[in-house]
Amino acid sequence: MTVMNRFPLYCILLSIAICSSIASHASPASAIESVLNSCAAHTRLVNDKQMSAANAAKYLSGEMQKMDTRACPPEFRLAFQQHINAWRDGSTLFARDKTLRSFLEGLAAGYFRDASLFGQAHRKAKAAVEQINQTYNQLSSIAAAYGARVPESTVYAK
Repeated sequence: MTVMNRFPLYCILLSIAICSSIASHASPASAIESVLNSCAAHTRLVNDKQMSAANAAKYLSGEMQKMDTRACPPEFRLAFQQHINAWRDGSTLFARDKTLRSFLEGLAAGYFRDASLFGQAHRKAKAAVEQINQTYNQLSSIAAAYGARVPESTVYAK
């Protein structure tokens, strides 16, 4: 085989190598879907185990932090980290939102004549839920902008 005869063969092999390399790299949409599908799988596990809100938030924030998001677009990675932080912050606030704490807050509110002390833990836990939902909505919007399918992912914690 002469050099001229080998040239088309080299071109074909190079084309195959380049195409395989491109195909092996995930598109932004598929990378986002992979992360969101992993989140949805962990959410199903939380729901199946009927975890408390505090335990669910702690578990989910830990598992999400382990996920590899390097193939995702930068704005998704940032929003995802904010979502993880919202879950992490929520785990502490959910743990404080207990009946005994409400009772003690009621006593303190009466003693100090400051009604704002009553229900403070519940208000903070409710704000944490709102933050989690807000960061999830941001993730969903970014995913949609990249053409990714967003799976249903709702936590039903006790």
